[in-house]
Amino acid sequence: MRADVQLSDAMIDQSLDELQQRWFGARLREAQAWRPTPVCDVSVLKHEGGEHTRIFLKHAREDHLVGVVALHHVRLRAGAGIVTLSVPHSRLRRAVRGLGLARWVYGSALRDGARLLSSARQSAGAVRLWESLGRDHPRLDVWVEGRNVTLLSALQARSGQGTMEARWLLHPATCDLRALLGGNEGTGHEVVVPTRWKKPARC
Repeated sequence: MRADVQLSDAMIDQSLDELQQRWFGARLREAQAWRPTPVCDVSVLKHEGGEHTRIFLKHAREDHLVGVVALHHVRLRAGAGIVTLSVPHSRLRRAVRGLGLARWVYGSALRDGARLLSSARQSAGAVRLWESLGRDHPRLDVWVEGRNVTLLSALQARSGQGTMEARWLLHPATCDLRALLGGNEGTGHEVVVPTRWKKPARC
């Protein structure tokens, strides 16, 4: 994956302001499903919706959206069948960055059974986040090109670092994702994006 994405604070604030207007109405603000996070004064709410799951983060006392993590769910046709992967994207306001919120959300998703696939392009901060998660969760290096995904060997992964097609795939320790992808490094599988996403079964 490439670390060439640059987002200014103004761009992030604008996207969150727009999201708050579209999604963050009174019904969401008053929802009883808000839960605390490890960060003081920040609450979290998960919203499931078709091919996307959105995790909203708001200031607990001011009903102000401070961040969102969106998971885009795709299905891959693998040697052992069909696997569902989630591609996460996060936006956090400057005031709550560096507090571990994104890492906590990603880690919670992995503990709940999600399999996280990095996007092709990342910011420098996102790359550091993935590196941190990769120290605590099983990681596979994969090559994505067009509608094909290939499991990479360690040598191929090193040579492919910094390219757009090389990505990281994190999965729960209880899930043998290497076997689900076919088990043999260098085997390609077709990527199938569903019209409607179904919640993946646990490994």
